[in-house]
Amino acid sequence: MQREMYRLTKYINDTLNELQGELMEAQTAVNHSRSCQYAFSVALTGTRRCVGPYRADTIVMYKHVLTNLGNVYQPSTGVFTAPRSGIYYLALTAFSDAGSPGAPLAICVKLMRNMVVEVALSETHNEDQEDSISTSLLLHLKNGDNVFVQLVKDCFLCDDDNTFYNTFTGYLVYPTD
Repeated sequence: MQREMYRLTKYINDTLNELQGELMEAQTAVNHSRSCQYAFSVALTGTRRCVGPYRADTIVMYKHVLTNLGNVYQPSTGVFTAPRSGIYYLALTAFSDAGSPGAPLAICVKLMRNMVVEVALSETHNEDQEDSISTSLLLHLKNGDNVFVQLVKDCFLCDDDNTFYNTFTGYLVYPTD
């Protein structure tokens, strides 16, 4: 009988130790997941207004912050800074209005990483008054990489009241550090 009690006690203690180890692993995974929550989504203005054209390429300052989890986007500079190395999803939508029929339409933007062009988008013509362009991509960013949208010289972007036609969004898919 004592031998059986000893065996059961050992079994229960071993099982308890195993469960505590698994609980610690789960808690570590949850804490790691919480430390990886970085996301931003910003819009140009949310008011009826156009920016540009400028005489030189200019960083777009998205002033209307929809989400900024981890404070990774700085509206004062227009720059998203990767807080850690990882795979990031980035999306960009740009819209412009020529102002009047027959006027030239020029939407030209570049998605930049550390002053290097990752994607260039443009739409220039006289065929219609409004147009939009968009892209989304996955980038492997390093801790401290700066990503921003640049408005190409002689091009312009327009927003309308409470409609966010021009947006810039990004989030960490998974860390690689």
